[in-house]
Amino acid sequence: MPYVSYRKNSNQGIFSLPYGIVSGENIDNSRWFLERLKSILTTSRPLNFISDRPDGLVYGITDIFPQSYHGFCNQHLKNNVRTQIRKKKEDYHTAMECFIQSFHSSTIEGFRDGMDKLKDIGCDGLHEYLSDVPVEY
Repeated sequence: MPYVSYRKNSNQGIFSLPYGIVSGENIDNSRWFLERLKSILTTSRPLNFISDRPDGLVYGITDIFPQSYHGFCNQHLKNNVRTQIRKKKEDYHTAMECFIQSFHSSTIEGFRDGMDKLKDIGCDGLHEYLSDVPVEY
């Protein structure tokens, strides 16, 4: 399982920073990678992390880079929505519309409305999965 970090250069190009190959995505491996990353960084500025929401990174970033920001990749979340929905095609489209409404909303009320609709259409497992994603006000 690879861990890779990227950074923008002065020309707004993206280049790869360190990477690590580990046996799997888990809390110990994530902490190992983040601790190594922190040891080579020379900045004290907050960093922005974007991930597909593995537990190890969620907790590791909070512990090791407490002033940094952690966002979740919209495409990975959408892919995870697909795997969480085991229903008919029409239900899938309705659930995806609720997901988009929630996660593209600019207000907490819009987010909650979309999440409530997920519960209303019987996607309790998906609602529970997405409810664990922290919402920044």
